[in-house]
Amino acid sequence: MTSDKLERLFCSRIEEMGAELDAAALSLRGQPDNVEALEEVYRIAHSLHGSGKMYGCSAVSDLGGSLEKIARSVRDEALAMEPEIIDLIGRCAAGLQTLNQTVTDEFREGLKGLDWECQCILHDSLSREK
Repeated sequence: MTSDKLERLFCSRIEEMGAELDAAALSLRGQPDNVEALEEVYRIAHSLHGSGKMYGCSAVSDLGGSLEKIARSVRDEALAMEPEIIDLIGRCAAGLQTLNQTVTDEFREGLKGLDWECQCILHDSLSREK
């Protein structure tokens, strides 16, 4: 498989995961305690984390890892599923869907900003625990 085909396949899959993440966020907006939707967020985040690493796109991998930590923290009841988290999941989904068959610097920077927001939520939740 050529590198162009591999990149198109990667981009297509990331965009699909973005759409799946958006559907999960929509479910959570209507029902914040929806365990199935939360597990879907975790599954997608885990897939993003691994896919990004495998492809060598740290922006996707890092964002997936941060979303995975947020979903795990909510599942373990260390973090409440608040509207700001649901909104962030939705914005992450939208960011992932901005790929247009190529990984650009603009796409990477957008995901880095979203990852930073995830990190802030995680940091704030740890600060409240102490």
